[in-house]
This record gives sequence, structure tokens and C-alpha cells, in this order.
Amino acid sequence: MVTQMNTHQHVISDLQRYRIFHPDEADIVDDFLTLVKNTEQPFSRYQYQPGHIIAAGCVFSPDLQSVLLMFHQKIGTWVHPGGHPTEEDACLADTFARELREELGLVELQFVETNGLILPVNLGIHDFQAHGDQPTHQHFDCRYAVVIDPETSIVRNDESADARWFDIETLSGEGVVGEVCDLVVASQKTALRFKS
Repeated sequence: MVTQMNTHQHVISDLQRYRIFHPDEADIVDDFLTLVKNTEQPFSRYQYQPGHIIAAGCVFSPDLQSVLLMFHQKIGTWVHPGGHPTEEDACLADTFARELREELGLVELQFVETNGLILPVNLGIHDFQAHGDQPTHQHFDCRYAVVIDPETSIVRNDESADARWFDIETLSGEGVVGEVCDLVVASQKTALRFKS
């Protein structure tokens, strides 16, 4: 179980800042804030009603024209990296950085910042289908963007059968599902908007 450390207040602050830069997304920000404020363990993978928060995101090339995706063993499709917070994570950006280390062996990365702040570049809520002893529930994705050198060595773990770079312009023709294509394009759009 994830202890609540500073995560509750940190996430609330980040969501309030996110709303300033994305006023058209006030409704989804409110959904996230309701989850964080009104559920007992919003960061626990075992909270199924209505679901829990995930830290995920996109790994971009420096020009933001290519994205690194992994082929997830269990799901059987190309996905963006990410996962559940743990006790060692001080904030959701730390969760995403840890997931990148664990899933792809990435250590040297640069977060895309929003006016000097490390904030999500995209928020999303999606249904996660029942699997094993987990009932169907929702994942509340706080999606970050990082930039790495495309020549960086990738070290996959047992969750990722493969990992490779995709040109974002041709992503939909590469066997990547529409939902992943949409979130990559949305994340790229925000990253380009705030790229320094």
C-alpha cells in the first residue's frame, strides 16, 4: 500500500496548476480532484471504486517528432510506459521516472516543463478491464513527457517484450491502437507548446 506522504497535497497542487495552463480541461481536473480528495487510497492499485491514479507518459526525441513505445507482454499491444505509485515515490513525476528505469532502463532523461514546472502534459481516464482478481476499474492517468537521446540504450524488463521508436506522423499506420495514438499526439501538442 502506498503511504500518503506528501502525495495528496502535491497532486492537488499540480492539478490546480495544470488547470491554469489547460482551462479547457476543467472537467477532467475536477474528476481527478474528486478522486484524490474523496477516496481513501487514490494512489493504491487496490482501490477499484472508481479506480486509482497512474503516472504514465511519453518518451520523446529532442525534436518531439518521435516517441518511444513498449510492447506490453500482458496487454499484447504497443503502449506508453507508466505504472502505479509506490512508497518510495515523493510525487507522480518520481513514479514516472522510476517506471522508466524499471521498464526501459532509462536513467538520463529531461522532463518537459510547463513554464518551469514539472506538471503532467495530459490527463486521461480510461477503463481497465478485469484481469485475474482485479475487477474492471478506471485508471486516472497523469501523463508526463520526457526527452531522451534516441541513441540511448534501452534495457527492457519482463513487462516489455519490445521497445522501439515511432515517427509520430505515421504512428496510426504502425499497428498502434487509436487511444495510444491520440494520447501521444495530445502530449506532443502540449510539449511543443511549452518547449523552451
